[in-house]
Amino acid sequence: MFFLEKATVQPLHLPLVPGSLLVLVFFRIPYALGGSTAVGQVFWMIVTDFSHLREQAEQLRTEGQEDEALALLQRAYLQLQANPTNTPDRWLQQAWVAMELGRIDDAVQAAQTCLSLEPEHAQALTLLTHGLLRQNQPSEVARVLESARGAAETNPNIDYNLASAYLLLEEYEKAVQVAQRGHRQHPDFHPMLKVLFTGLTYLDRDEEALDIAQTAASVEPTERWAWEIYCAALYNLDCISDLCRALPHYLQADPIDRNTLSWLQQFQGSAVADALMSHCRTLYQKGSLTIAADLAKVAQDIVERADDALQLQRGSLLRAAAHHYLRVDRYQQALQAIEQSYQCMESLQPDWPEERLNTLVTWAQVLRRLDRLSEAEDLVRRALSQWTTRLEDAVDRATTIHVLGDILRQKAELEGEHDALAEAEERLTEALELRQHLLSSSHIDLADSLHGLALLRRAQGRYDAQQRLLNDASQIAKAALGPEHPYIASLALDLAICALEEGQPTDARNHCRNAHAILRQALEEESPMMGLVLLLQSAVFRVLGQLNKAYDALEQGTTILEQTVSDVLPVRIRRLQQNDLFAQSINAFLSLQHELAYVALYDKNYSRAAHHLGLALRADPQHEKNLDLLDTLCERLPDRNALLPEPPQEPDASLLAIQAHYALRTGHVNDAFSELYSLHEILPNAGFDRWAMRWLEDEGIVRSMHVEWVLPFLASILNQFPGRIVETKAQDELRGFLPAINMLIHVYPEHPDVASLASSFFRKQGDLEQALQLAQRACQKEPSWRSVVVLALCYETMKEWDKAISTYEVALMDCPDPAPVALDLGDLYRRLEEWDQAAETYLSVLENEPYHEKAYPCYLLCRAQGNPTLQTQQEWSDYLQQHTHNPWLQQLKHEHGQAGSLPGIPAHQEA
Repeated sequence: MFFLEKATVQPLHLPLVPGSLLVLVFFRIPYALGGSTAVGQVFWMIVTDFSHLREQAEQLRTEGQEDEALALLQRAYLQLQANPTNTPDRWLQQAWVAMELGRIDDAVQAAQTCLSLEPEHAQALTLLTHGLLRQNQPSEVARVLESARGAAETNPNIDYNLASAYLLLEEYEKAVQVAQRGHRQHPDFHPMLKVLFTGLTYLDRDEEALDIAQTAASVEPTERWAWEIYCAALYNLDCISDLCRALPHYLQADPIDRNTLSWLQQFQGSAVADALMSHCRTLYQKGSLTIAADLAKVAQDIVERADDALQLQRGSLLRAAAHHYLRVDRYQQALQAIEQSYQCMESLQPDWPEERLNTLVTWAQVLRRLDRLSEAEDLVRRALSQWTTRLEDAVDRATTIHVLGDILRQKAELEGEHDALAEAEERLTEALELRQHLLSSSHIDLADSLHGLALLRRAQGRYDAQQRLLNDASQIAKAALGPEHPYIASLALDLAICALEEGQPTDARNHCRNAHAILRQALEEESPMMGLVLLLQSAVFRVLGQLNKAYDALEQGTTILEQTVSDVLPVRIRRLQQNDLFAQSINAFLSLQHELAYVALYDKNYSRAAHHLGLALRADPQHEKNLDLLDTLCERLPDRNALLPEPPQEPDASLLAIQAHYALRTGHVNDAFSELYSLHEILPNAGFDRWAMRWLEDEGIVRSMHVEWVLPFLASILNQFPGRIVETKAQDELRGFLPAINMLIHVYPEHPDVASLASSFFRKQGDLEQALQLAQRACQKEPSWRSVVVLALCYETMKEWDKAISTYEVALMDCPDPAPVALDLGDLYRRLEEWDQAAETYLSVLENEPYHEKAYPCYLLCRAQGNPTLQTQQEWSDYLQQHTHNPWLQQLKHEHGQAGSLPGIPAHQEA
């Protein structure tokens, strides 16, 4: 479906004619005397003292002040209603203002009144029929305008609206005849070409439609609608090469918006995707990064469904899309595109090794931004080992070497692998020397190499060398991309950091101003980089003694960074340091929140201090600087209520953490754990549970608490590590809980629930002997169904099947809600492939819950395996087809698919 230009009238759908191109027409009132408004083009203004109103409204809309323009028109409308003059001009003015305000019924009534005073008034006829079209009354439009042929000779809008009405009535021959007549009488009224094109398309007169569209593009080369119908005509006639040449003109005619992107989605073919990707590169050169990435997404969607794309072409286009996503920090989209690209390239080896290797390098760049540095290093080393020393491969090999240097530098900075700095310097220097030999002196890759080396010098503390490299990189980048490209802002940002570290606050301020101005103009939305610019400005203002400006910059930066990183705050954003810039932004965010909290605490605004400190702690609950400030806040608090926000509002979740810490410091230990448990329920992965483990290492705290209050909290933390025995990486994380678990056992050696919890902990760690001893101790102290289940899990993990089964059966006799225990026992029977016993156990659950999400598919599976009749197989097959999203099916696939024993589901290695 293709779209013509938006206008004041709502879109009217036309039926699809077989073999023709479906066009969605937006009708409007053309303004024959020139000019337009933001709502829609208008056609008249004959009253001298009324023209000023129109000019004012148009100017306001041009400046984006839509509300002010509407207020102005509303005042004019009220004045016209209060004017008792019964003249055609007065009613015409009222009709126009009403139409602009969207008062369609009032506009129609006013136009009809004007026509009753002057029946042949062409402007009133146009307004009336335009309103009738808005009311979806095309038959009435045709009736009114058929008798107004004389007026059509002086006003082209008459035939325009009449042809539009015939289109809506599906009388395409009449629509074409009227539009052709109107075009002959008024050849300079170019919007008529749009209606004529639409009618010809519906009549399958595609060659004539192409001629009309080509005329429109030639006489209105700056109008998007003209290129739109031309592109549509070319696509309809399968003139793909001409279409690819026309698309850039269409995209340049007006800023790209969501409607444009939706319209482009309708095209098909890899050639179209290639043309769009080429325009993406043009947009990047101009600094329009966000628009380029949006257009790359359209191209990616087109190439994914293109039937004519070779694997090489498809892979190259997807790799280019990944590059565009990287430039605007859309890392997940970049990862998806590059993974698809590599799937295409894999099938080409060894025919196109350079394409496959370039894809590996891009993949490594994406993984580096996602902080998956080891994976990125493996990929790029793999690519580097396969590049040849041929001259034609030299540029790509230099890029690979540079990417490896960047990865090593980032590993040194983020993971503390300082040994990697030496190799990083070697690689980055080698890449620079290669590029200097191969590329022109103004190539952007040279600036990239110098920038990478500058960041390395910063990591080495060599700020003077860093500044020289950054200045050289900036000069090359300005020559290659222009002085207002967002990449220049990134370099200016690093120059500001360098100047501030070198004690040059005036230079730092100038660099910040430059970066700020570029980002404001170039980016369509706020970015983390802008937050960092404001942080640096704040630091510069403090050094210069301009404290008010420093505070304002901090406030603005906080607002931006809260918006741009809020989605990842609850999941410990410091683990998501996706690239250098993002890592700096996260550190900037922490610094901003810390400083704002400090200032608010100094002003005794405790609730505000708690708000900012809470945000910082959500980003990193273990940050020592923020924990020290938290201690200071708790010392100065007059009471707990001082933490609550003013005026009263919904408190931030992280406020619970501060309240918990305050409760602990004031001796309310049980309240502290209760607050922390509530926070854990809201933000289970935020990392505050580590606070609880640290507190439990203190014997005084453990002795002063009610252990029964804390055990459910600890159990919920332990449940975040599913499985009888967890994986090695999780075992390392669990090992950090060991001091807290040992302290609980030490203080409460006879408590059965403590023993059960500790047993589960050691079982997951793989220490089965210790787990069994604690489980047996719990059963001796209090042989409840809970402690018996813990013992059964130990036996099952130790593969003592008979003991596990008998122990589960004991638990079933005592359990008030036997379903969870029955499910565990049924799972054990199923893993042992004792299908009948498993089916019987699952059936006991289904007696109370007939369609239990887990028990029902397990029951059907066990019946199909133990009693493989046509009926049981059909029941299982039907369930598979109707419940594809049941998560338990995935677990069944993992448990049974490996052995190929799961009917109807592919083996796990094939999934």
